[in-house]
Amino acid sequence: MHELFRKTSIGAAVLCLLMVATSLTSYASSYSMTWSGLYGTGSTTITTIPATAPGELLTSVTGTQAGLSLTLLPVGAFGANDNVVYPSVFPQLDLAGIAFTDGTYDYNIYWYGSSYYECISSNTNCLTGGNGVTIHAFQISSTPEPSSLALLGTGFAGLLGVARRRWLR
Repeated sequence: MHELFRKTSIGAAVLCLLMVATSLTSYASSYSMTWSGLYGTGSTTITTIPATAPGELLTSVTGTQAGLSLTLLPVGAFGANDNVVYPSVFPQLDLAGIAFTDGTYDYNIYWYGSSYYECISSNTNCLTGGNGVTIHAFQISSTPEPSSLALLGTGFAGLLGVARRRWLR
């Protein structure tokens, strides 16, 4: 019986290590993004995956602008957006920018020349850089969070240790 428990414990430990290793190679990063401009103040949490370095591709947006909930638009949906951010360099956006909607209007925030701009679908054509309204403040900052799989693996390994101790008594 002890031999079966030992083999099961080793198998579980190997599985935990594989889970942690997988979570480290296919990561998603989370950032806080804030801005202020003519169309209101925005505050979101964005999730990204690696893209061409140093860029990261947005996969989700959770937050508001002027009190309205925002949803990320697909690449190319408004203003030829590419939804790529550059959190570690300046500027943090490119000319194509990022696009999202509040359910009524589509928005595109992008960098052009020496400023960040925001376009709105109701009155601005975003197909040419510089047609938007200047944003007074724009920032993307890191919001580190622990890897869920690493936490799960650590907890599972701890439970195995407690179970093993009780089994050997």
